This record gives sequence, structure tokens and C-alpha cells, in this order.
Amino acid sequence: MSEITKKWYVLRAAGGKEKKAKEYLENEVRRLGLGEYVSQVLIPTEKIYQVKNGKKVSMERIFFPGYILIEAHLTGELQHIIRNVPNISGFLTEKSDKDKNDKQPVPLRPSEVNRILGRVDELLEQDEENVTPFYVGESVKITDGPFNGFDGTIEEVLHDKKKLKVILAIEAHRRAANLKFREFRLQTLKTGNEKLDEEYALLSGMRDEFERRVAAAIPKIRINGDLENRLPGTSSVSFECIEGESILMLLDMFGICASSGSACTTGSLEPSHVLRAMGIPYSAAHGTIRLVLLGSPPDTVHGIPLRKTDLSTPLTQGRRHSDKPGCGNSSLL
Repeated sequence: MSEITKKWYVLRAAGGKEKKAKEYLENEVRRLGLGEYVSQVLIPTEKIYQVKNGKKVSMERIFFPGYILIEAHLTGELQHIIRNVPNISGFLTEKSDKDKNDKQPVPLRPSEVNRILGRVDELLEQDEENVTPFYVGESVKITDGPFNGFDGTIEEVLHDKKKLKVILAIEAHRRAANLKFREFRLQTLKTGNEKLDEEYALLSGMRDEFERRVAAAIPKIRINGDLENRLPGTSSVSFECIEGESILMLLDMFGICASSGSACTTGSLEPSHVLRAMGIPYSAAHGTIRLVLLGSPPDTVHGIPLRKTDLSTPLTQGRRHSDKPGCGNSSLL
């Protein structure tokens, strides 16, 4: 008997229901005796923690929200089972089969598999990541260590060392101290029009620089909405002949969260009726992504603050898959 050849596929899953869908699928495969056709069902996760009231709270976060990976030899019966699993809406990429008059799943390319599984291995080995948001200028109360009980102000966030540089007021003197993330709690947040104006200018600059880079590197894209009157930290970009879901998968691999379509159709596979009403062609509306920029980046480019992860990088690297004329079955992965 010849050896069964298995390939990797990506399944679409309802957000927040990935683990339930995985468990149900594995149970069905086991119940029907199809284990020889399925090697593994995988949901990559990463270890994270937050600091709450000075205490470290550990947890896991799904690295590719809304997706499940499966290594399998897809028989007709197995495909039918997968498509009917609760909270799974089908395969990420499919192509039409004229002979069978239906759509067939498209497996990941070997380079994509190596990249994803390599990232999974890194996630298993890396230390927990702190996801508590910290901002320069915030007031904190020290809750542990030699400065326990003192108040201070955040001067610098040292993400690579998981520490904060805090300025302490001790008997009318200012003293700098590097504290671990878990050695304090936030005391107050900046408020008022001054803070809002700073954030508005910061986010608008980040957004404009991101859009400028993408437009300069990728032909035939569309920046949607009123370019003068819009929220400062949001960007809606349409790409011709590329599925928005494929773009999201690529951004996920770079640690960038985004959504497809418009705000009212996020999670739907159909092009947004809002974008269509704005006159955006079907092929471009189907390849629209939305980004929301948050936080206070440490670096600047041409005078405009940017995060260390350049949002335009994954999109411009994926350009080579979308340069060919025609819409076809393009993929950015």
C-alpha cells in the first residue's frame, strides 16, 4: 500500500471559537476512523501576560485569530466533514474544478509551511510577552522592590528588557530608576485636550506615512474615505485582485492585527456594501483591509514617529505575487 501524502491547509474559523472548532473536528476524525488521513490540527498560540494591580497574570493568545491549520490528505469524505464542522466556514484558499463542478482547497506552498511552522517553534521557545499598554508621562505607584510606596512618572518604556525607566520624586529630588513591569501599578492617566491633541497628531502622522509608503511601492491601490476629515488612527486600503483574507494572513505572520472590508462587514466573506456604494470596484472591495494604529512609537522617520514594526514592509514584500495582470487566484503569503 502506497504512503498517503498529506499537505497543509488553512481553515477559516469563527473568532473566539477556534479551540472549540478544533476539538470538534478532532473528535469527528477520531469517531469516523479517519486518523490515518489527518496528521495534526494546529492553532498556534503565544505566551503573554498583563500586570494587574502589580501582579503578573499569565495567559495564552492565539497567534492567527480566526484560522486553524490542518495537515491532511483530503479525501471527499474528509472535506465534507471539515466544511460541516460548527464554527468553521471552509478553506482559506480554493480554486474551481471544472471537471467536478465545485471548488477544491488549495494547500500552502512549502515556503509558506516552513515560514509558519518556524514561527510556531519560535513561539514555543520565546519568553512571555507583556501586553500591558504603557505610555510615557503616565503616573505610577511602586508596589515592590526598594522603592515600594513611592510615586513616579514613566520616562521611557524598555520593551526589550521588560522594564520602565521611571522618574521618582524623593524628598524634592528627582531620581531615575529602572523597574520591572510587575513592580508597579498605573496610578493616573493623562487627560485633557493637550493629551488628545498630542495623540491626534501622532496617529495622523503614522497613518499618513504608512499610506505614503504603501502607495509608493504598490501600484493600483486605493486609499478610501475623505483624506482630510477622518479618524486619525484608521486607514482603509483597497488592493486590486487580492483577497483581503490572504492579506490578513500575511500581516498576522508579521505580528500585525488588521481586519478586512469595512467596520460593518468585518468577518464577512462578501465585499462591503459600504465600499461598493462609495464606487469602489468589486475586485478592489474584496481586497480591502482596515488598520487601526495605537500607542506611542519610539522611533521617527522623516520626523514622523513610527513603530519598530514597519506596517508597510509585509505589504510591499508581498507585492511580487500581485504584479501579474488579471485577478486569478492571487496570494500574498
